[in-house]
Amino acid sequence: MRNPSVRNISFYLAAALIFSMMVYNVFYHLGTFPISSWDEARHGVNAYEMLRHGNLIVNTYLGHPDYWNLKPPVSYWAIMIGYKLVGMNALGLRLMSGICATLTAVAIALFVKKRFGSMAAIVSLLALSTSTQYLLNHCARTGDADSLFVFFFTLSILSLLAARRQTRWLYAAGLACSLAFLTKSWHAGNILLIMVLYFLITRQWESGRWRAWWRAALTFVVPVLAWAFARYHYDGFSFLNK
Repeated sequence: MRNPSVRNISFYLAAALIFSMMVYNVFYHLGTFPISSWDEARHGVNAYEMLRHGNLIVNTYLGHPDYWNLKPPVSYWAIMIGYKLVGMNALGLRLMSGICATLTAVAIALFVKKRFGSMAAIVSLLALSTSTQYLLNHCARTGDADSLFVFFFTLSILSLLAARRQTRWLYAAGLACSLAFLTKSWHAGNILLIMVLYFLITRQWESGRWRAWWRAALTFVVPVLAWAFARYHYDGFSFLNK
């Protein structure tokens, strides 16, 4: 039988190696290839104009409210942070997508290690660090909203699973779901459906957790309503009705 300390060293060496590969795959020449038309370019322009005009709520295109790219503002905020950190260029456009994709892989690996062991954590980290769909298609290496959305989606589901042992994780699940909604709008409905199914399948009403679930609902609803109110202040229901 191998010494536990040797197994731990082996795990951390393997994890460090795969994580390094993940960072390389995500960030290598991230700002050198052309910005793709439509989604990525449109996101970049929206964030640039919001930053230029100092408006954190309304995304605009050519100076007018953008009713084609119908997303709440969190993904634009992420791009604005990238612009602030490294400049208004392709790297700035994609920087936070890369960071969020990397953090998603780390979060999954940590959760899996705690629940299923070191080998499962290594496999999960390896899977994401080499997935072309995850790295290239609207996600880790692009300025689209998908990487940020997947990050919040993942945090919400992992928190929901952790809540079975510690109720307070329900609040993190609700907040992460709220941020997912504020990133890609109704795409977050998938998370809400999963939460409802989890509630029913695990018979949460029998565990006396009603109050915790109501609080978790508030962590979702309050940020969304705060944004909706702020958006309504600018253009009424013109955006919200779409």
